Amino acid sequence: MSHSSPLGHRPVAGSALSIMCLLSVGLAASQNPLAKWFGGDKNTSYQTFKDPSGRFEIDYPAKDWKPLPSGGSSLAVFSGKDGPTLFVDHLRLEEPLTPDEIGAMPEVEVARLREQQPKVKDFKADRVDSKAGRGVIIQYSRIGTVPESVMQLSILVGPQDLYRLNGIVPDKVLPKYGSMILHMIQSFKAQPDPSAAKN
Repeated sequence: MSHSSPLGHRPVAGSALSIMCLLSVGLAASQNPLAKWFGGDKNTSYQTFKDPSGRFEIDYPAKDWKPLPSGGSSLAVFSGKDGPTLFVDHLRLEEPLTPDEIGAMPEVEVARLREQQPKVKDFKADRVDSKAGRGVIIQYSRIGTVPESVMQLSILVGPQDLYRLNGIVPDKVLPKYGSMILHMIQSFKAQPDPSAAKN
C-alpha cells in the first residue's frame, strides 16, 4: 500500500544518488564513502522480485533471503539470514516537486531522518544515478537491539512517486551482507505509478 502526501508536508525525495556514480568511477576503498558496504560473497546468485502491480522490480539473493509480508507504506520487505533486511517504501506526492525541491532532497531527507530518529549518528549523504533515475543515498549508524548500519536510497520516479529503499544490517554481519544490500539497491528499477496520471 502506498500513501499520498499533501503538498505542505510532502518529503523532498532523494536529490541525486551517488551510489552508481561512485561505483562506476571505481574509487579506491579508502576514498569511497560506501567502502564499508563492500565485501561478502562475490558469487551470490540473485533472483528478481516483480511488484504485482508492475511498479518496480528488484533483485534479492536466491539463498538465505526471502520476501516477507508487507503493509503500510512498504511495498516489499526482504529478510536475510542473520538479520539483514531491506524495505521498499513508496509515497505518492500530490503534486510534482519543483527543481529547487529536488535539489534540496539530500538535506530534507537527512533532516527527516534526524527528526524521526534523534539518536542516530554518522550521517553521510551522496547524490547518485541509478537504473531507476536520480536520487540520494544516505548512510547512518544506529542502535536497535544491536548496533546497525543503515543505507537509504531515496529516489523520485516520474513526477510524483517517491521510493525509499532502506537496507538495515547488524554491524557484526556487515562485511558479509553489505555488498548484497548494495546489489539490491543498484538493481532497483521502477515505473511511475499509472494511477498518478489520473490525478
